[in-house]
Amino acid sequence: MTNFMKTHLIRLRNGVYVSKSDPNYLEKYLRFYPDDTEKVVEYADSLLEKGENEKAMKWFERAASQGSYRALQILRQHKETEKVNRAKRALKLEQERNRQKWISRAYLFTLLGFALLLFLIALYFFKERFYVHQTEEHIYTTQTFHHDVYPFSEVDPEEQLHLLVVANSLNQYRDLHGFYPSSLDTLVSLYPSNYLSSIPSSIKIEKAGHHTFLVEGGFHYELKGASEERLELHFDKEANALGLVHNGTPLLAFLVASGTAPLPFKESSVLKRVVNPNGGDTILGTRGLVLHDDYALHGTNDGGEIGSRVTKGCLRFENADIEALYPLVSLGTPFKVLPLAKPPLLTEEDIPFSMTGPPMHTESSPETAFHWKH
Repeated sequence: MTNFMKTHLIRLRNGVYVSKSDPNYLEKYLRFYPDDTEKVVEYADSLLEKGENEKAMKWFERAASQGSYRALQILRQHKETEKVNRAKRALKLEQERNRQKWISRAYLFTLLGFALLLFLIALYFFKERFYVHQTEEHIYTTQTFHHDVYPFSEVDPEEQLHLLVVANSLNQYRDLHGFYPSSLDTLVSLYPSNYLSSIPSSIKIEKAGHHTFLVEGGFHYELKGASEERLELHFDKEANALGLVHNGTPLLAFLVASGTAPLPFKESSVLKRVVNPNGGDTILGTRGLVLHDDYALHGTNDGGEIGSRVTKGCLRFENADIEALYPLVSLGTPFKVLPLAKPPLLTEEDIPFSMTGPPMHTESSPETAFHWKH
């Protein structure tokens, strides 16, 4: 054998040699000498360097079984690393599952929220676009609501006094009961629930969802309980006059007889409305609007003292005047002791014909003896 062969070749058996520079030198060597522990470890190291971890571990296991301490250490280290990696993979998998779970929940909640939003929008438009016709006996949907709506500030008190009278009565009813009546007929009831004496046939009430409208001649006026929809009674003690007032402006004014002493209160309201109190031919006259503590606004069978301060506290009217005022004043209408700062807009001749007429017998109470401070 030459010196070159001795230096660069390894004899595996007779006639078989392998070069030390052969990339597969260790693999070929171990085919003939598999129990050479040192070469087994060396070969396993080379496999690790190539990234063939699984194959390398098998050779380290062989080396460990042959008593290699280093191979045993590497195997232990590998097992610890694998354990840590498995835990990391398990954690990552659990995190991914949780993420997918929350994504699914978020998607579901988004769909539910979107569905709820669509439902609320549809419900809103249903209530806004469909109105409910109501009567005392039944409630039913009648047609799509598509009318133009006007605020009550558009109502002209000089031309549409009858609308203000009905609107005021509806608001007084709502103040007492918490809701508007289903039918205008509710306002025209037996004494002592007679809010009004009559309702013009041209006026209707309609409801759309939570909205209530007075309707006349195709015009829809929405009721909101504002001052534009209300009337008040103001007593001007200096002028000895009683005014029907709308939003601070007197609409009608009547000269009255008042008490010898000032009224003991500044505010009250109409608690009862009576036709022909005590028969209608007495000092109480033909109509009465009752305040509290037996004070009242009433007519008289003796009009000679109108304009004077002669009563025990009530305000006396000419029968013709109280008969003109009476149909315009609803139960609940406020009474206040306040001056009339302006001349009235209207006279008795301007009162709508539809608001006047013969008294309703249902508004009298023949069995009651009234003891007002006349």
